Amino acid sequence: MSRKKVALFVNGYCGEIASQFMGGFWNNLEENTVDVYSFCGFPSLVKREVEMYGEMNIYHLPDMKDFDAAVIIANGLDFLDVCEDLYKKCVEANIPFIMTGSKKDEGHFIMSDNVVGTNELIKYVVEDLKCKDIAFLAGGRNNIDSDIRMKVIREYMRTRGLYFPETMEEDDTRLYYSNWEHQGAIDYILNIIKKDAIPDIIICANDELAMVSCNELEAHGYQVPQDVMVTGFDNSFFSKIYYPSISSVDQQYDKLGIECANIIKGIFAGDNELKEVVVPSKFCPKESTGELPDSDIELLRSKVGKAEFTDSSFDTSFSRKVYDIERYVLESQNFYEVHDNLKKAYELYEYYESDSFHIVLDERYRRSINDTYDYFKAYEYSESFDAVYSRENGVVYEHSVIDRHQLVPNIVDMNKNRYFLFAPLHEHGHTFGYMVLCDNIYRINNKNGVKKYEDSLSITFGRLVETLRLNDLNKKLLVLSQTDSLTHVKNRTAYNQKETEYDLKIANADSSLCFSIGVFDINNLKKINDTYGHEKGDLYIQNSCQFLCKAYKHSPVYRIGGDEFAVILTGADKKNQYEILNTMYDGMLKCNDTEELVERRISMAGGIAEYNPKTDKCFADVFKRADEIMYNKKAEMKGSV
Repeated sequence: MSRKKVALFVNGYCGEIASQFMGGFWNNLEENTVDVYSFCGFPSLVKREVEMYGEMNIYHLPDMKDFDAAVIIANGLDFLDVCEDLYKKCVEANIPFIMTGSKKDEGHFIMSDNVVGTNELIKYVVEDLKCKDIAFLAGGRNNIDSDIRMKVIREYMRTRGLYFPETMEEDDTRLYYSNWEHQGAIDYILNIIKKDAIPDIIICANDELAMVSCNELEAHGYQVPQDVMVTGFDNSFFSKIYYPSISSVDQQYDKLGIECANIIKGIFAGDNELKEVVVPSKFCPKESTGELPDSDIELLRSKVGKAEFTDSSFDTSFSRKVYDIERYVLESQNFYEVHDNLKKAYELYEYYESDSFHIVLDERYRRSINDTYDYFKAYEYSESFDAVYSRENGVVYEHSVIDRHQLVPNIVDMNKNRYFLFAPLHEHGHTFGYMVLCDNIYRINNKNGVKKYEDSLSITFGRLVETLRLNDLNKKLLVLSQTDSLTHVKNRTAYNQKETEYDLKIANADSSLCFSIGVFDINNLKKINDTYGHEKGDLYIQNSCQFLCKAYKHSPVYRIGGDEFAVILTGADKKNQYEILNTMYDGMLKCNDTEELVERRISMAGGIAEYNPKTDKCFADVFKRADEIMYNKKAEMKGSV
């Protein structure tokens, strides 16, 4: 039986709980039965709305009809109704789905019971710690988890006759919305210090907010827990090794992952009954509320201390790698050089990304390089993509074009469950594509590393677009600067540049140099301008130029004066130069005999001179002889029209 495909959606900002979830989920799937496609954005880590759209675009990449089931970790996916949109797509695709934290009638539901752990926390705070003045540093407005925790705290405090505000507007020292951002926690601490309104304890909506609050309090001379106590949620790894370790509520997301795996196995075994599973959370008191450190925390801290040097060394190497990737990519002169340059860049360093890693660019990105009107859309992907770098199981594949439904290029069957982490590439609201990190379920926990990598690649490809556009624009400007606006052949500037090139070859005695110069002058232009007007005169020049270009089809034509042209003859045109010239004169006679409109008639004198390496010291020597021949012919033809 072929492996099933499961789409998993998560906010990378919640990487800690997502990592716990993935550990339980992944380790309890049956071997070689499921491939997990994890779509991970970081909307919580960006400020500008246009960048938020770019982050969330990754959730719109997959077509749910291509999957056998979906898992939506709703915690953190509370931006612009992302969860609602994903739920509707699952229903439309008629695939089973599992949601955490947000219940839908058509899907399975698993959740950590925040109520149990929050009740344990607030009871401990009030009854054991004897705190009466309590503040809650909330997450985002209308966030399900944050609101549940706040509601439990408010109701318990009211049963004990303790004050807690209804809204932030009523009292922003005891209820404050951080929007899950570090700056939100910093602003709150500064607010309570400014108002001299330090509470007994600050209950934070997650551990990260708790640790930021501790840092800011300490920076202003307040000690935790001596002056004010702090708690968090999630019982994350860093909250344990932080000093003081954060008293926190463990939501037991590893157990949620196990329950999710059990539901998935049931679905694929034919069990169609909808499941609803609730895992209780539990409060874990630690140093930030006055508890003594336990042996497990001390062991974790000692391990982290030993790993600090390795991590520092890795960060230095990774930063250098990111710099070299940018340098190599920006050396590309066109889009198709990007693949080869990326291969060179990745050969320089050991794999941070594991043996399998892919950079996939949106087709619209490539088109926009040469067409600025083919603009990017922040909330949309194209139907095809360019796999500009694809490494699978250590083998680097050539650049290829893939269909949107394929998602991952060059997948190799490794006889094991595969895990693909998709992160978006975008900048200034422009969707560039995505990167795929493979077979490491814990990579999602390193949100700063993944986001840093994502940002560096996004900036690099953003600069590449601008660089290639600028190069293309410069080429176009160069062509325009060397093109005659009336006839659209090359102008005097282009001729002078070519003259310099030939002079250099002549000076270096280039033995392969073989050319002739044809000089042509239009007859009777002044008479036509004076008699019929300059508009007719311009048409006369254009028709004469076209006639000359058709005669010498394989040689560049230059307009070097108002009625004067030069042709540098090489190859077949040089070999047949005099035959072509005589054919031109015959053609002029026939044209003038049959053409009634004066501007459609053709009359020009020409002279041709061949380069002689023994006598010609420069390009101008050849031109001078051709010019003299032309003037002799012109005198002969005078008055022919």
